[in-house]
Amino acid sequence: MPTTAGSIALEGSVPLRDAFVTARLREAGAIILGKADLSEFANWVDLSMPSGYSSLGGQVINPYAFNDTPSGSSSGSGVAATMALATAAVGTETSGSILSPSQANSVVGVKPTVGLVSRAGILPLAPSFDTAGPMTRNVTDAAVMLGAMTGVDPRDAATAASAGRLPAGGDYRPFLRDDALQGVRLGVNDADKPANADQRAVFDQALSDLRAQGATIVSTDTLNRTKLVGLTEIAAIPNEFKESLNRYLAEETVATLRVRTLGDIIAFNRQHPDKVVRPEPARSVEPDPGNRDEPSAVANRTAAIQGSRAVIDATLLAHDLDAIVSTGNGNANVGAAGGYPTVSVPAGYTRNGTRPLSISFLAGAYAEPTLLGLAYDYEQASQRRVPPTMVNRGLFPDGCGA
Repeated sequence: MPTTAGSIALEGSVPLRDAFVTARLREAGAIILGKADLSEFANWVDLSMPSGYSSLGGQVINPYAFNDTPSGSSSGSGVAATMALATAAVGTETSGSILSPSQANSVVGVKPTVGLVSRAGILPLAPSFDTAGPMTRNVTDAAVMLGAMTGVDPRDAATAASAGRLPAGGDYRPFLRDDALQGVRLGVNDADKPANADQRAVFDQALSDLRAQGATIVSTDTLNRTKLVGLTEIAAIPNEFKESLNRYLAEETVATLRVRTLGDIIAFNRQHPDKVVRPEPARSVEPDPGNRDEPSAVANRTAAIQGSRAVIDATLLAHDLDAIVSTGNGNANVGAAGGYPTVSVPAGYTRNGTRPLSISFLAGAYAEPTLLGLAYDYEQASQRRVPPTMVNRGLFPDGCGA
């Protein structure tokens, strides 16, 4: 199926072979139904571009409230999953692009440890931080999906580190226990608690649900005081985008594709100003971004990764925590910069029950078994997710007698 990043310049670009993730899912018995729309080039076109908009696919709509953002960049995956257009969907994240649309569309989202899931065949943004992960309506489906997607892949060197770190048979289901929260310690940064009264009420209820399942909630400001170190990741992204995109176009697409480089895409967009928000598919393409091995690029990337890991590890260690809890995308940046995993679960709704809110569990590298267990126990005890068709009656077809 075409892989386009939502760009009209890549319309009809069918890759030479399946992505590793796609091949693994097929081998596990999955039926691939289609590709979802997204924020074009992972929202790396223009800060003013609406989340979920692409020149090729148009605007993704939030099914809970049409005037709300579907968030991004994996907007279409979030909507497809929550609307049951598919049993499960795959999103990709550099920073928040799974967790944010998972919250906005009230689905379970898993942002894995970078390197747990191969990126081979996935159109890149910044390989030092990119990952793919499942977006589903429940934690069980997410665990099944994640197990099918993992594995060491010679085409993605980062996956070598996952050897020996996967559960037996790649099966995460044995970790889904209804007593997983019993006796665990979960950190909450007081400054991360929502200021909005409605959101605060949902978040406080989620903390009460966690306590009722046997978890101890530990207040800490350790992460809050230093987590902005993850923002250095943003400076590292443009230094990787051009090189990784050009490599993808050279190695994964047919030789007859009308664009062969990032420069070709920019030129094509400029010829179609009525279709694009902005012709440059990266805010940094002029002046031309350097390659990822420039000293400044290496320094930015290293600072983002090592600094964020140190902050998270120190917080977990200082308070003897099993995980850190926040609203759905509250710690997305620092977790993404460090390459650490997060699992997000629906926690309730605000604004008269129409705006979803999630809670997420963040921990260190390859903590997916623990995080999925915590998320499953919370989900089973709270049962907060409400399908959009029960909230937004406009989703029902005209004349439906239900």
